[in-house]
Amino acid sequence: MHPLFKIAPILLLAACQTSSTGEKTGYVNTAHVVEKMKMKQAFDTKLADMKSKKQPEINYISNELESVKAEIANSKIQEADYMNELKEKRNHLYWRLEVAMKAIQDSTASYDKQVVQEMDKQILAFGKEHEYTFIFPLSTTLYADSAMNITHEVIEFINK
Repeated sequence: MHPLFKIAPILLLAACQTSSTGEKTGYVNTAHVVEKMKMKQAFDTKLADMKSKKQPEINYISNELESVKAEIANSKIQEADYMNELKEKRNHLYWRLEVAMKAIQDSTASYDKQVVQEMDKQILAFGKEHEYTFIFPLSTTLYADSAMNITHEVIEFINK
């Protein structure tokens, strides 16, 4: 949960009280900002490359796993040692598949975290440079006049 969710009601109240004094308040569609960030697009390209490089390995492991599972299910040899060997092979293949997929998931999570941190840093810099008193994420705002939407300005600022 983003830390702003905890303090959003307090900030919104403060914004409403100070907006009549001419101080600047705006909101940003952070989901849209993330999607338009050059950094996010570069990370998406890296992830796509990683997935395409890992896909042959994942396909191979998946095929081997299916073969072993079929052999276990259809085996006429019920000797304990043989079945244990097949089950160990199956478990090892599950583990290899999990490791291959976890690498992609970990990279995705790491990239997402970096993008959000950079976005927050850039929105803060935008707010200071343009002398905003408050900038709210759209996700925590129940209603705001569309004139207060600064999403496109923030995207331009981040991608310059």
